[in-house]
Amino acid sequence: MKITLIAFGTSVGGAIIFFILGHYLIQAHMFTVMAGWAIFVMGLAFGLALALAVLYFEILSRNLK
Repeated sequence: MKITLIAFGTSVGGAIIFFILGHYLIQAHMFTVMAGWAIFVMGLAFGLALALAVLYFEILSRNLK
């Protein structure tokens, strides 16, 4: 359970960090708006994929017991 919470927290934290990074790159005009949104979407997809993988692993480990 502790590993699940750590992985889930990491995925949510990663998604938030990518969102903030994309937002500030848009604000600083270092990238175009599309590149900033692409960074945001990559972070969101990474966070959600990791969270779903952790949930799937948790369900699988409970079924094997």
